[in-house]
Amino acid sequence: MKSQLALILCSILVTFAVEAFTAEWDKYKTYVATDKEDIYSTWVNPDVKAGHSQKRTYKADSVVEWFVSANSAAPDYVGRYLIISKWKDSEGNIWYKTHAVDPHYQYFSLIKISNSGDTLEIVEDLNDYPRKIDPNHVNYDIYSREQRP
Repeated sequence: MKSQLALILCSILVTFAVEAFTAEWDKYKTYVATDKEDIYSTWVNPDVKAGHSQKRTYKADSVVEWFVSANSAAPDYVGRYLIISKWKDSEGNIWYKTHAVDPHYQYFSLIKISNSGDTLEIVEDLNDYPRKIDPNHVNYDIYSREQRP
């Protein structure tokens, strides 16, 4: 009887451990991007804060280009990015968490694309993913879609 009880308790303990491990593992699982992500586009705002990119392009091959001027033909910086997660909220806005690197920095980003698909809001941080889109954040920017790929 004691051995059966011990076996049942061990089975329950193992089940909880496996579920806990699976939940922890899922936090680090990367989103697998499709060929037609909403982020793939060129986004512009010639009125962004000084020192911020007026134009940025997210490409399907995980390349991101930053342009100091919205009128530039060639990017000032080229980096790589990875979509960590994607979801849609109750209003139909599309959200992304991305991790990007350029030759100088790494960026943890929270991105919101409007339900119309025409506006991208972004907050970037050098240390961790932002928790919300805050227009008062020092690294908040808003862009309009210039073109779809």
